[in-house]
Amino acid sequence: MESTLHRHQESFSQPRSLEAKRYDDAYRTHKQDLKVTASRIRDEAVSYREFKVGCALLAEAPEGKTVDYTIHFGYNFKPVKGSEKLCAERNAFESAIGDQSPHIIAIVTVSQETSTGDPNQSHSVLHPCDMCRTMLMDYRERGVISGDTIICCVNDGEGTEAEEECTVDQLLARYNDSSIPAQAVA
Repeated sequence: MESTLHRHQESFSQPRSLEAKRYDDAYRTHKQDLKVTASRIRDEAVSYREFKVGCALLAEAPEGKTVDYTIHFGYNFKPVKGSEKLCAERNAFESAIGDQSPHIIAIVTVSQETSTGDPNQSHSVLHPCDMCRTMLMDYRERGVISGDTIICCVNDGEGTEAEEECTVDQLLARYNDSSIPAQAVA
C-alpha cells in the first residue's frame, strides 16, 4: 500500500512574537516524535465502535527538569455505548497538568477518522470535538495554552496521510466558537 501525504497549513496571519517563534522551532524539531507518539498511543484507545484517537502534547518542562520540553500523551476511552466519553486530548492535557507543565506548545492528534458523526463537520482530518474545543478555550483563558499554540490534526487511514496545521485560535474560528479574540480571525 502506497502512502501519500496531503497537507493543509493555515497561514499564520498575525505577526508571531519571539516566544511564538521559539515555540514554532521547538514544535518543528519534535513534530515527528509527536506524530509517532500519538499514532502509537492511539493503538491503546478503548472504543466500543473502534473510533480511536491518540494525542501528544509538547509542553515546556516544569522547573527542576533537566530538559526544556516534555511530551505528554493520551488516548480516547469509551468502552460501552452510553458511557462517559474521555477524549484523547483531555487525557493528554490531564497528564501535562498533573506534571505541572507551565505551557503547552503544540497539540498533535492522530486518527483514522474524519468526523465525529456530524457530516457538516467532516474534514480530511478529525478536528477536536465540541467538548475539546470548549476545553481549549478554558485552557487558553487560564494560560495553559495560547491562541498561538499549534494544533496539528493527522489522519493516517486508508494508506494515505492527511495533515492540517493551524493555531488554536484559527481552529476555534472555523467553528465560530465564542470568546475568540477578534484579531485572531481577521
